[in-house]
Amino acid sequence: MQEAVSRGAMTPIVFLTAQGDSIWIFEAMSKGAADYLPKGELSPTLLKRSIRHAMERQQKREELLKAKTSVPGAERV
Repeated sequence: MQEAVSRGAMTPIVFLTAQGDSIWIFEAMSKGAADYLPKGELSPTLLKRSIRHAMERQQKREELLKAKTSVPGAERV
């Protein structure tokens, strides 16, 4: 995941975990994961919602980035 993000991947990454350990979750999220789902709680509805929300957040990030680069001086914010 970290390699994909460092190479400029813009696709949101939702990862599945069997671990309920918050250290793993925090590490993955800090390295670029958009969301995580515990395997024990996985359902089609939850997966669909997680993917949809991750895609919406990514779209908002891209819109903010585009707006920042189109406004003179905004890159300093």
